[in-house]
Amino acid sequence: RKVNGIIIEKTQIAELADKLRGQPGSQVNLTLYRPSENKEYTHTLKREVILIETVEYQTLKNNVGSIKITSFSRQTNYQLKEALTKAKDDKVKGFILDLRDNPGGLLDQSIKTASHFLHRNRLVVYTQGREQTDRQEYRSKYRNSLHSMPVIILINQYSASAAEIVAGALRDSGK
Repeated sequence: RKVNGIIIEKTQIAELADKLRGQPGSQVNLTLYRPSENKEYTHTLKREVILIETVEYQTLKNNVGSIKITSFSRQTNYQLKEALTKAKDDKVKGFILDLRDNPGGLLDQSIKTASHFLHRNRLVVYTQGREQTDRQEYRSKYRNSLHSMPVIILINQYSASAAEIVAGALRDSGK
């Protein structure tokens, strides 16, 4: 009903999200209305940085690393780097990259993810605008990639957007 005393009934979701966001450690007051009691309740919440684990890693039998990426958020590349460090310590010889049910997310994170498994400067994806000159190419970034490591990619009908970019780039590279 209200955020910091301001009525939000006709507020768009993006504008509401802006009202709820703030510096970590600061507070926001939410006023909720319960129709069954015809009463308002106000709660004070402390804002915090929320880190979503988007990468799950485990080393399987025969020194195969299993990497499940559930979405591509700001933390994905950092979490993937941690998983790859563990894989290196475990002397992994190949990977299963599980992108099933991954709805996508941030384009830059999908490019960084694909970059770990491709030769440097290989085309990952491009966008093409209406004009011939409106073409933007995104290329793999890392010099010390795992391009020679075998990778199996798992996708399903719910793998979309950034997940499709990663799967397509690795497939097109011959992975």
